[in-house]
Amino acid sequence: MKNKNIIDEELQHAKDCAYKEFEYGSMKEVYKKWPLCIPSRIRVRKILKEVDAAGGEKVVDMGCEAGFISRKLIDKGKYKVSSIDVCHTALEEFKKILEREGYPKEKWPDIRQLWLEFGMGPNPYDKTDYSSIKYVIGIEGQVDLSNFKLIRRYNILSLYEKKL
Repeated sequence: MKNKNIIDEELQHAKDCAYKEFEYGSMKEVYKKWPLCIPSRIRVRKILKEVDAAGGEKVVDMGCEAGFISRKLIDKGKYKVSSIDVCHTALEEFKKILEREGYPKEKWPDIRQLWLEFGMGPNPYDKTDYSSIKYVIGIEGQVDLSNFKLIRRYNILSLYEKKL
């Protein structure tokens, strides 16, 4: 097991990187630039198709940034979505987009900031019912996925299903 100080430094570094990535390399700009947006749009379509094929009602979008994939899932009208990111700025942008685009509050996903200071699982500030999560969209290594099986990899994002 690594020394706690080293882990804390690594977690802080990861959090700092997430903020910088959102500030300087946000996906929202990629989706606007043609033809640069084509690979990302194809990847999102594949993810959404895979989620539909997997069935279920609840989806967690880990590392949701400003909620592009979460909004696409909400638009389908059949999923309870939890959107989680470490970057408070990205989540605030997500909320602004939901308001600006007129999403009714009752359709908003469960939006949560992951507190890295307490690790990548349940913590005193996190009210997520992890036992009810059936599918996770995220980056391997971000969360403990020992109870989930990989369904499909999409470049850096992957779709996981809870093991029965």
